[in-house]
Amino acid sequence: MNILEQLPGPRPMRSDHRAALRWELEAIATNPSRRRRWQRRGSGPWVHRAIVVAVAAVILAVFFVPLPHISLFNRLITTTKPSTGTSVPTTTSVPTTVPSRPPRGVKVLGWGFSSPIAASDGTNLWVANGGGNSVTELRASTGALVRVLSGSSYGFNGPAAVIIDGTHLWVASSGGSLTELLASTGALVRVVQGPSYAFKGPDAITSDGTNVWVANIGDNSVTELVASTGALARVIEGSSYGFSRPSAVITDGTQLWVANSNGNSVTEVRVSTGALVRVLSSSSYGFNDPSELSFDGSHVWVANSYSNSVTELQASTGALVRVINGSSYGFNFPSDIIGANTVASDGTHVWFANSNANSVTELQASTGALIRVIAGPGYGFNAPQDIASDGTHIWVANSGSNSVTELQASTGALVRVLSGSSYGFNGLSEISSDRTHVWVASFGTNSVTELQASTGALVRVIKGSRAGFNEPQALTSDGTHVWVVNLHLNSVTELLTATGAFVRVISNAFNGSPIAIASDGTHVWVANYGSNSVTELLASTGAVVRVISNPSYGLNQPDAIASDGTHVWVANSNGNSVTELRASTGALVRVINGTSDGFNNPEAIASDGTNVWVANYGSNSVTEFSAV
Repeated sequence: MNILEQLPGPRPMRSDHRAALRWELEAIATNPSRRRRWQRRGSGPWVHRAIVVAVAAVILAVFFVPLPHISLFNRLITTTKPSTGTSVPTTTSVPTTVPSRPPRGVKVLGWGFSSPIAASDGTNLWVANGGGNSVTELRASTGALVRVLSGSSYGFNGPAAVIIDGTHLWVASSGGSLTELLASTGALVRVVQGPSYAFKGPDAITSDGTNVWVANIGDNSVTELVASTGALARVIEGSSYGFSRPSAVITDGTQLWVANSNGNSVTEVRVSTGALVRVLSSSSYGFNDPSELSFDGSHVWVANSYSNSVTELQASTGALVRVINGSSYGFNFPSDIIGANTVASDGTHVWFANSNANSVTELQASTGALIRVIAGPGYGFNAPQDIASDGTHIWVANSGSNSVTELQASTGALVRVLSGSSYGFNGLSEISSDRTHVWVASFGTNSVTELQASTGALVRVIKGSRAGFNEPQALTSDGTHVWVVNLHLNSVTELLTATGAFVRVISNAFNGSPIAIASDGTHVWVANYGSNSVTELLASTGAVVRVISNPSYGLNQPDAIASDGTHVWVANSNGNSVTELRASTGALVRVINGTSDGFNNPEAIASDGTNVWVANYGSNSVTEFSAV
């Protein structure tokens, strides 16, 4: 996924903070899949400051992961080490009918979690419980409990970091010890401790399969051990290394990188000898409380928590590649319900409409790199509050001037600004495109305007009592039908795409403020904000399939909804969560509500079947996670 940085607001607690940074760095290393245009409605009552893109890659959903070296991109060189300890697992059984493996940030009660941090090898997930002095092992594919390891023999004393090297699991405890477990069975191999190891507040750990390195924030040192025996190899310390509260450590097998959060620097050490290679500390690196590291095979990424930025380094030379800093992106999100921001992508670029800044930001989809900020009077941007892409053009709805701006997707060049009374624009609330037509909802005139996508030419303005429009709040098109949500009438109007002809008005199925809508061609899904429910319709007939309102679904002021044909995703603005449903049955898959996912008044959502994108208006950020 792509990291577009910024952790807003006061600095959170350590575990949440490091988990957020972990996913930020994963964002940079992953090439995101195509995204469909966003389906959303609504806005939050917040003043915003920044942008974050965060996503779970292909390993599994992660629980409060603090260590970037557990990344997909940090595959470790493994060696087989003999087990010398005795197996003492404490196992707790749970039913095997877990609805779905929990995604990152979702705390499943009853499994012994307490201040969890985690590591995974793709088959199992190990959660180190700092508050419970235990380790919980889960099956990655199902989320089923394998075992809970606890007891004095394990030596857990405030587990603060965990890593797996393929064969063994290593747990560093802030109390001053390192526990080695056999990954396949959970059997205890050894507990390493004692003054010679210089463990003092161990806070981060990494391994290349041959050696293990532990960063000690208490005495500004790094302890290196032999992985096969647990024997001490060396303690790396001294003023020349520049260690100052080393809070993250990572290796590629040749070099070791250490982030010094108090020193605003990164130390590079030669793995084979422990010799210092360099200390990177120039102001040009942008280090400001560097608190997390990730390595993708060519580059080292450093998350700077106090400046809400990410520094990219060339791994082979330590040379600065870039500092990703939010101000250059021009993000400036709205705070009122009419001026709601949204996002669109054509698979190559991602476009953000910045309502408060009267601009559009364009990013490279594959890297998150800034391409341009489009602004200026010629573009006609005036409170741009919605945006859509048809693959060739970008369409921007300007609620402040009742106009639509069309841009060339490949270049960002202005094509035209559409305005004038003939278009019927008045209080633009939503824009959508099916690649042939562009549809614009105007709540001020209770109308829908249809445009030709290829030329921007006006096709028709649809209005009148027969259409049943009453403050049209959201719309979507599946290529055959257009579905329009009427907020004040608690109804949905269906139109034929080819002609704009009225098909039907569906009412008596929405109980309280229908505010968002999505269609996968077979079903239509409507989020009802006022009644904390979702209504499912059959697209071919408009018949009501079901109304979903069970409290277990976690629906809490659902403000946005999207469907990828397999799953339906609902953003709950008041619950700071996302509900996932099975499209074929409406059954609950999971409720994602972990604080580390960064959800803060989520009010826009989209999915392409591979990834899900959530816009958080409370924190001016975007979270991306795996749909599978």
